[in-house]
Amino acid sequence: MALVVQLVNRAGAVLSTQKFPQNKIVIGRALDCDLILQDPHVEPRHLEVELDPATQGLYGRDLSTLNGTWRVEQNSLGVPGRTKSRLFSGNPFFSGQLFEVGRTHLRICSAAHEVAPAIRVSRWEILGHGLSHWWLYSLLILVLVVLQVWDAYLSDPKDNKLSQYALGALYPILAAVGFAGLWGFIGKNIRHDAKFPTHFSAALAALLAVSAFEFSAPYWAFQFGVWLWQGTIVALFTALVVFALGYVTLSFATHLPSLVRTAVAAILPVVILIPTLLTLLGQTEFESLPPYDRAMVEPAAQFRAVTEVEEFLQATHKLYAQPLDEPIDMPLDKQLDSPHEEPETDSQVQPDPTYGE
Repeated sequence: MALVVQLVNRAGAVLSTQKFPQNKIVIGRALDCDLILQDPHVEPRHLEVELDPATQGLYGRDLSTLNGTWRVEQNSLGVPGRTKSRLFSGNPFFSGQLFEVGRTHLRICSAAHEVAPAIRVSRWEILGHGLSHWWLYSLLILVLVVLQVWDAYLSDPKDNKLSQYALGALYPILAAVGFAGLWGFIGKNIRHDAKFPTHFSAALAALLAVSAFEFSAPYWAFQFGVWLWQGTIVALFTALVVFALGYVTLSFATHLPSLVRTAVAAILPVVILIPTLLTLLGQTEFESLPPYDRAMVEPAAQFRAVTEVEEFLQATHKLYAQPLDEPIDMPLDKQLDSPHEEPETDSQVQPDPTYGE
């Protein structure tokens, strides 16, 4: 019979497994130990473990250490808990017991210890593998940058602000990097698998979905006549995407049950929908129809450069004075350079001498 010692992290994930053919081993930092630990809190000879071949019982003996040897309670997933008891010399323990030696966690078993059966590859593992390809998040970054720059240009069409548009498009990408780094750190500690590319691609996909929906909102709201509900629909879609991102992220990084994942993932969407709910319940004093987030006008009425207020007013008066059936042949900014003609007023109209004859 043999002894098996597993080095586990604080999340219960196995870092390494070693099998010893003898029935007695010594664990410590000394080079003559059977299992050598690189932990400054561990004594040179810290713990002795023995397997009784007759009874298959396991016994541990603390070798008068400074920090002691502790038996740690663990849940069904093997995650160490907070409850622990000190191991004294000659105390028996069951196979699979988790110990805290210094700051190191060890699971000690006999070779006859039963292991859990294989589990089916879940859809989350398949999805995580699909989202971890470099070309996928590179494509998502490219499409997101193009969409952000295009949206910013349509909202404020200035030719000399292309660099500012591109710089502004980098902020969502940096937010996705921070999101992936945070959940990668959580997943590394809980499941011993960071999955940074997976979290990064999921965050980019969520940002792209919300950005595309907000970008197209004025168009489908105009086509379907739902101007009054545009903001509410956008908020509902955003909350739905945030919920999906949270649920998928929790599935990748934690061992939470499905119901708990659903409850945790729903917290942020509910917070997002609170202002929308308050708006629906309250009576607004003024609501623009259509909203003033973007003006869709003909190219002849678009400004492409900074214009002084006086020049803008002159061009506006000239357009209003022009008959409706007369076409506009030049853009508005070009009309600023043309001679300005005041419209004919009543004071300038000459009386007809033949009137009344």
